[in-house]
Amino acid sequence: MQIEEKATRLLQANKLGPLISLKQLTGGRNNSVHLINTSTQNLVLKMFFHNKLDTRDRFIAETSFYAHCKSLNITSVPRLFAASREDQTLLLDFIVGRKLKTSAISEISLTKALNFLIEINSQSVLRSKIPTASEGGFSLKKHIEMIEIRLGRLEKFVVDEAACDFIHTKLRPLWNRLIRPIARHKIYNSGHVERCISPSDFGFHNCLAQPGGNLIFYDFEYAGWDDPAKLICDFFCQVEIPVPFMFLDLAIETLNFLAKEKRDFSERTMLLLPAIKIKWCCLLLNEFLSSEEKRRRFAKQLNTPQRLTTQLWKANAVLDDARRLAEAH
Repeated sequence: MQIEEKATRLLQANKLGPLISLKQLTGGRNNSVHLINTSTQNLVLKMFFHNKLDTRDRFIAETSFYAHCKSLNITSVPRLFAASREDQTLLLDFIVGRKLKTSAISEISLTKALNFLIEINSQSVLRSKIPTASEGGFSLKKHIEMIEIRLGRLEKFVVDEAACDFIHTKLRPLWNRLIRPIARHKIYNSGHVERCISPSDFGFHNCLAQPGGNLIFYDFEYAGWDDPAKLICDFFCQVEIPVPFMFLDLAIETLNFLAKEKRDFSERTMLLLPAIKIKWCCLLLNEFLSSEEKRRRFAKQLNTPQRLTTQLWKANAVLDDARRLAEAH
C-alpha cells in the first residue's frame, strides 16, 4: 500500500478530514516521516520501519509512552491523534518550533528536560502497561553484555577497510581496558531495583523549542522501563546536540529520587558513563553495516561516502571522550 493510501485511510478512520497534500520531512534516519495537510490542520505521519531480525515492537513502545503522557496531562510532547497497528503508522500534531544548538543549551533548558523526566515518573505505574526500553538493563553486568554484543556485531560484519581498522586497533583495545575495573567493581554482578520510565534516545536532538520558550520532546519508539543511571548516561552521550558535562552533577542530583541507594546511584552512573560512550561509538558505526541499508532506504536517507567518513570521524571523537572519562574516574 502506498503512503498516500495509508495516510488517507488513517485520516478517514479517525474523521480528521481529507488529505490535501503530503510531503516527506528530512532528518529521520530510522523511519519515514511526512507532513500532512488536511482542510483543517497540519499533522505528522510517522511510518515505522520493520525488520524481521529486530524483535523490538517500536509501535507499542511509542504508543504506550504517549498514552502514559496523556494520562498525566503532560503537554511537552506532541498530541497523538491516531495510530494503526496494521499499517505501523502514527498521526501526530505538527509542532512549530526550532532545533536547539549546543551553544544554546543552558541550565534553564536542562532544567526543562529534567522536569520532563520528573513528570513522566511522577506517579507509580504498573510495569505491564509500559514495555522495557530498547536495550533496557538493570545491572552493570547486563549493560556491559549488551555493548559487547554491539561491538561483536561490528567486528563480524563491517567490511569497510578504514572502519575495520578503527574497530580492531582502537575501539576493541580501549573497550577491553575500560571494562576491567567495571567488572571488578563490587556492584557489577548485583542487580538493583531502581528503574524508571525512560523516553530512551532522549536529548535535545529530539526536541523543538517553541516561540514562547516551551520545549517539546518527541520520538519515543525506544521508550520504556530502564535504569535511571543509563538514562542519564545516554542523555549526556548522544552526539547530535551534545549536552555539556558541566551539568552532569545537576542531572544526577535532580534524578536521584529515582534510586533507593543515593550514593550507589551516583557511583553507578559515573562508572557506566565511559561504557555508554563506547555504545554510542558503536551506534555511529552502524552506518557501515549492510543490515542497516534497508532501514535507510525506507527513510530515504541513503549513505554516501562523505557521510560514512563523517561517521568515522565522529566515532573517533566519541572514543577519545570515553578514554578521558575512564582516565578521570
